[in-house]
Amino acid sequence: MILSVLMFFIGIHFMIMLLAAGYRITDLWYRIGDFWKGILARIAGLTLLDGILLSTLSGNALSSFAWGQLCYLVFHIVIFWVARMGIFLMETRRR
Repeated sequence: MILSVLMFFIGIHFMIMLLAAGYRITDLWYRIGDFWKGILARIAGLTLLDGILLSTLSGNALSSFAWGQLCYLVFHIVIFWVARMGIFLMETRRR
């Protein structure tokens, strides 16, 4: 049980790191020529480490890790779109 909970939170942590690495592209777009190698290396490294973890885990640890990643990804997408809809509604009310 404790291992499953730990792997769930590790899965969340890995998804946060992968999303942050992806957002680094837009954050550093003004100097992408200087940072593209580091950004690409970080994304590739995290993806490789994630793949290694997914291929070596088994049983409850694997499902907990994958569920942690999936749950955070869904949470992130839903929060993003809810925020976008809120901004859209506030702007339409102002007009």
